[in-house]
Amino acid sequence: MDVKVQILLVLNGLKRNAAIGLTCYFMNCQVNEFASNEDTFVYQYIPTNMSSVVFSNVLIEHLERKMLANLPANVTVQCSLALKWVSVPMAINDLRITATSVTKLDFEERSMLSRLTVKESKLAKLPQTIGNARSLTFISVTESNVRHLDLAAFCDHSLLERIWM
Repeated sequence: MDVKVQILLVLNGLKRNAAIGLTCYFMNCQVNEFASNEDTFVYQYIPTNMSSVVFSNVLIEHLERKMLANLPANVTVQCSLALKWVSVPMAINDLRITATSVTKLDFEERSMLSRLTVKESKLAKLPQTIGNARSLTFISVTESNVRHLDLAAFCDHSLLERIWM
């Protein structure tokens, strides 16, 4: 039986009036209007059997590691023009970033990331910390500002099968 959970939380505070939305259906959850570290409280409503989380319209400039920690291994960030920087925690396996203003990525040491997709961003180069993601099998960076790639950065990536630019 498929169960659909939908939560809309309206927050009133001195610094902001905002609504964060959480919708879970089948094996996926979508988080809308993520605006601060305090919004991570919605994670407690994500069922443990979910395989992926999609963030839409992230309203902050930097998604920090702690904001992405303890989520399912597959994370998508989409339609988030305010977002400029994503710090990828060790446990994320598949990261997709689409239609953002991301100019900076960094990867935690011993990253388990196996798939990275960046599309429609302002990213101009892959960071040196890509070396921390030695489990990568697939990298796709399209419709971004990356114009050259230093292949030497991938010498220790023995599992890497494809790079799409």
